[in-house]
Order: sequence, then C-alpha cells, then structure tokens
Amino acid sequence: MNKVKSLVGYINFRITVFLLLFGIFTFSCKKSNDPAPASTPQITNINPDSAEVGKVITVSITNFSSTENNTFTFTNISNSAITGTVITMIDHSPVTIVVPSTLTAGRYNLTLNNASQTSAAVVFKVISAAVIVNGAVITGFSPDTVSMNQTLTITGTNFLNNVDSLTINGVKQNITSLTANTIVLSVLPKTFTGKIIIYKGGSPSPFDKNVAYKETYSSTQFSTYGKADRISIDNSGNIYLITYNAVIKLSSAGALIDTLVKQDTTTFEDICARANGDILVSGQTRGTIFKIAGKNQLTVLYSFKKSADIFLTESSNKELFFSTSTDGEVYRLKDNGTISAFTSNLFEIAGIASDAHNFVYVTNKYSFSLSKFDASIINDTNPTELAHYSTIDYGGIGVHSKGGMIYICQNHRITKIVNYSTWALITGLSDTFYNDMAFTPSGDMVVCSGSKAYLLRITIN
Repeated sequence: MNKVKSLVGYINFRITVFLLLFGIFTFSCKKSNDPAPASTPQITNINPDSAEVGKVITVSITNFSSTENNTFTFTNISNSAITGTVITMIDHSPVTIVVPSTLTAGRYNLTLNNASQTSAAVVFKVISAAVIVNGAVITGFSPDTVSMNQTLTITGTNFLNNVDSLTINGVKQNITSLTANTIVLSVLPKTFTGKIIIYKGGSPSPFDKNVAYKETYSSTQFSTYGKADRISIDNSGNIYLITYNAVIKLSSAGALIDTLVKQDTTTFEDICARANGDILVSGQTRGTIFKIAGKNQLTVLYSFKKSADIFLTESSNKELFFSTSTDGEVYRLKDNGTISAFTSNLFEIAGIASDAHNFVYVTNKYSFSLSKFDASIINDTNPTELAHYSTIDYGGIGVHSKGGMIYICQNHRITKIVNYSTWALITGLSDTFYNDMAFTPSGDMVVCSGSKAYLLRITIN
C-alpha cells in the first residue's frame, strides 16, 4: 500500500514539474514574440537651420516610425506658447517639411515625436520675410566667396533708382557700378561673412543667403610683457594679463601701466574685463572669484572653498558665466553673489568664451571637444558640439565679435574652426606654447604665450 502511495506521489510530482516547465517555456516564447519598444527618435541635422515661415526645410532623422504619423513640433524658446506642428508619414530620411505659418520670428526647439517617445530638441531659427524695397530684388551674386578688396557682382532686378546704399554683414560697402540689373563693389576689409542688404530711403531689403568672406591674417610681435597665462582686453583696448600670482595692466600698444595685484598666497587662473569696467580674476587655491577693488585689493565675489581651475566670460547680455575644470560645471554668477547651474557633465574644462549673439563656448580636455550653449536659456542641457580634436592641452578660446569666427589656442598653434572635424592653421611655432587670446575693439586678436616674453597681435582683415 505504501509503495502504491509512493508511486502515485512520484507520478504527481513529475506531472507538476512538467506543467511548471511547460508554463515557463510557453511564457518565455510569448514574451519573445512581443514587439520591441520603440527607439527614441533623433534629429541629426536641419538644412537650412534658419528659414521664413512657409519655406521648405530638410530634416535628417533616425529611429522614425514608418507605420504611423510622426509629429514635428516647433516651440519658441523665449515664449513656449508660440508653437507649430507638422504631422507626416515618414518612410525615409532625410524628410522635407514646411515651416508652419503659426510661427513668428525667433529661435525654436524642434522635436520629433515617435509613438510615445520624443527626440532631444535641436534649435531652429525662424527669420522675418524679406522686404522688397520699391521693387528692387536681389537674385544672386558672384563669386560666392570673397576676400577684402575683391570685386563682388550682385544681380537682380529694378536696382536703378531704387538702391541708395548696400551693406554686407552690417558693413556699408562702396558701390562702384549700378545698373538696372547689377551692382558692382569692391569688398571692404573686415566685412566678414554675412547677408547682403540693400537700402532705399532707410528701408532694408535683405537677400537670404550669406556672402562667404575669406579672412586674411598678418601677425606682429609687440610688448615685452607677453609671457602670461591668461589675457583680457577692455572696451578701451587696455590689456590685462595674469602672470602666475600677479595681474598687470598694459596700454593697447603693450606699455606697462600698472601692476594691479600681486599676491604671495594666491595663484590666479583667469581674468575678465567686464563691460561695466570691473576687472575680475579667479584664484586657483580656494576656487575663488575676486573683483579688483584697488591697488592690491581684492573683493571676494564667490568662493568654492576648495582648489579649482575657474575660467570666466561675460555674455553679450552682460551676464557672467564661469566654469570649473574639476567638476565640469558651468555657472551663472549673479550680481548678488549667488550662483545658478547653467550646464554640467563637461569634465576637464579647458576654456570658456562668449560671442556677440549670447552664446557661450566651452573647450573640453576630457572629450577633446568644443561645445556651444545658448545663454538665453536658464539651464542649457542640450549643447551643440561644434568640433572634435585629437588633443587640447590648454584650450584658450576666442570668438570674433563681428565675424563670429571661433579660434582656439591648440598647443603650438592658433587654429580657426572650419567645421566639426576641420580647422585651419592661423599661425604656429614649434617652440611657442600659446595660452590664451582676446580681441581688441577693432577686432584684432592678441595672444599671450607661456614661453615667449612678447605678445602676438594678429590683424584679421
């Protein structure tokens, strides 16, 4: 009897195990046939990156859905209530869409919604429609790229008696010949890349294509105080240098005006001549930002109370931004002495600069990259990576205020950013290590070196 019970129990046990294994196998098979979750869509490029409403733009994307509608959403960065959407089926990339008529001129975050997921935003600019002045219309120009003193021929209709003046990138040009269908001029120095605008009675008529300007460079050595770590230039052209534990002020010609500060216990890292006349310096020892309050007098604006390399820049909106090399953060420093986080996770920051359009640029030794941030955003976590390098040791960086060109001190060279992976050599010496640069009010570059006792002035035309 006990043997029979044991046999029945054994059979029941085998059946239970079989059913359990079968259930697990069935469940796993069903699970493997479930559809995979949708991947997050990504916008990789917009061409052009600015246009009028009603114009067609080309958007390159990845991870789009080809079986259902995809939604492109434009959201105004300054006023989120201004939006526009484009709903479309996508079966290939790139795809063309029309800029919605509901948008006004300004900067927008463009996102793509794919099922339940939304892409990271990419900035797109909506520009105002061109105004036609008394029927004068530009249809083209030749050549596409010019240098100073080179002849540029502009073609169109109804120029005669309808054109009083003309600018390129805001620089008024001297017209040498004007007919009904052509305008001829010799491009002035320091024009730089920008749009053509014709004027009649003060009314502008822009042409929505940039004239590409090829700069020319010439360099001269000057001053005997050029051996320095960092440099800044004020609105009057005075030059400020950091030399380890001292801050000196030079005239625009490089003559010594004064030693503003010399501290035995502080190693200075960076300097910023602000638009309001304040001169700020950062101290490495305790991660402190000072204002020079008088001869050898420093007022503390902010301190991390720990060692940190701090780099300073002032945006075109007169806000102060600073970065820390150790924790990879960028902050705003407010007038009341408090700070707010601007962006993070950059690591090993090597330099920071700003341009005339309220953008901030950061070089990164950890990722060997250059990134661009929008200073009008409270916290910009979606920067544009402009360039990538094999190495950046110091990474002093400068942005030309008029031309918008970006330059970097890259070891023994000064280079200009051309595109993501290409840069042009401006100057370089194998025995010279370039530390930092700044620009004069006239647009010339001044470079300091850690190995040479002179400053280098690079005239940009």
